[in-house]
Amino acid sequence: MKLALLVVGIYAIALLKCWLLARFGGSRRPLMAAMVPLIALDCLGNLLHGGSWRNTLSGEAWHHRQHRWWGWTHRFIDALFLPLDGPDHCRRQAEREALYGSVWAAWGASWRAA
Repeated sequence: MKLALLVVGIYAIALLKCWLLARFGGSRRPLMAAMVPLIALDCLGNLLHGGSWRNTLSGEAWHHRQHRWWGWTHRFIDALFLPLDGPDHCRRQAEREALYGSVWAAWGASWRAA
């Protein structure tokens, strides 16, 4: 049951992010503001799964990709975000989180650059 809810939640977040991208097109600030609650839900899912509130499920899946359960999860998340973020979404997200210390610091840096 927990796994099914996690998969449905990840899929719903990916679809909503794709819709927001299509809706706001080239204007990044409204898109970025609308995605903050989605990132918060992503971090909450990671926290409930035993990870850190500072990281997303994508970053966590990349760090634990050798684990039996996380291995297929990172491939599934990469496939979901392929139209939005291109290939290797989980790897790039883990690198951003490692570079800035958390997803929130990385988000602040991209907000200032927009």
